[in-house]
Amino acid sequence: MTIATEITALNNNLAAAKTAVTNKGGTVGDTGLAGLATEIASIPAGGASWGSVTYLDSGVSKTVTVNTMAEMYSLAGSANSWTATIGGETITNTTITSVTVGKDFSLFPTNFCTNCTNLTSMTFENGNPVKTLPNYFCKNTGITSLTLPSGIEKIGDYFMNNCNGITSLTFPSSLTTIGRDCFSNCTTIVTISGLDNVTTIGNNFCANTPLDCDISLPALENTASNTGEQFLQNCTSFNHTITINPNYTGTMNGFLKGCTSYNKPLTIPSGVKYVSNLLQNCTSFNQPLTLPTSTTTVVGMLSGCTSLNSDITVNAANQSLTLYGNTNIMQNCDSMTATVYFNCSVTMGSGTDTTSFSTTSTSSPCYATGIKISGTYAASWRSVLADRSSSPYRKLIVV
Repeated sequence: MTIATEITALNNNLAAAKTAVTNKGGTVGDTGLAGLATEIASIPAGGASWGSVTYLDSGVSKTVTVNTMAEMYSLAGSANSWTATIGGETITNTTITSVTVGKDFSLFPTNFCTNCTNLTSMTFENGNPVKTLPNYFCKNTGITSLTLPSGIEKIGDYFMNNCNGITSLTFPSSLTTIGRDCFSNCTTIVTISGLDNVTTIGNNFCANTPLDCDISLPALENTASNTGEQFLQNCTSFNHTITINPNYTGTMNGFLKGCTSYNKPLTIPSGVKYVSNLLQNCTSFNQPLTLPTSTTTVVGMLSGCTSLNSDITVNAANQSLTLYGNTNIMQNCDSMTATVYFNCSVTMGSGTDTTSFSTTSTSSPCYATGIKISGTYAASWRSVLADRSSSPYRKLIVV
């Protein structure tokens, strides 16, 4: 493309933008590109639908219409206390009770409505074209229900983090990407659905919540380094089926860690390589579990699963696994009298492992009862980990 054709294209785009301003009732001068922002700001109330805000003024509920995009942008702040200027009114964040997002507002600022602790309702007008919701959207609010526009593709980090009013949310089928800490620390969220087309989920998804529903992620991919980390961590009420794309190749770091009620069969996708703190401190978990042949790293797996008494099968990439330092594999699994099957060899990298298969319990089963290990490589595991001679270690008994 030549400079001349680029200039022509720019002029065409500028003409189209000015036509849009005129169609909305704005005033168009001959100011060129530099004056376009001023011309957009000239669009009168009613020419575009930006939205409205309801707030409490000395205990009295008032609703004001948002007249410009700039006023809508003022509804953002990261501090505990901030103010917005809407329709000539100065509104404090903690007095806002309801926000209607107009169909012409789709470019949200970071921290939109953050720390609006009395905000209970947010409504999007039909036809709102928003594709992305920013980081910290409605963090620390009291929103009780939310219907998202049908075209949303991405929600940013800390979406509705620390919200203590909403109980359920259905995402639109257009959604593919969820940032980190979405819904984490929401003390009321119980049901989430609409995740069928989500390919990427940031860490701490719904962590520390009372989530109580099945979760299906058939499209999940390893498209981010933190995909799947701390997934549903410390959801102490959670005891439902989780379905994950069988071709997922990401990490399972802290996956379901601290879900003390969880006791469902779990299938680890065949391509998962890194397994760290999987099901750690899931004190109710007592299901057979198999690590896939793609596994390269295992740390903290099943540690603290005090009810576990089901067979465990350990596979690894190239039939070999290297341990580093204290890996805490099945530490404090004090009820375990079932068998661990080793279908891979093991070597010790740097450090020593004094925690795997150990226990802090002084009652049976501990050393005297031991843990049964089997499989082609069982003897090599016992050799590497050492056949411990006294509590707090669990004797490894080759069967």
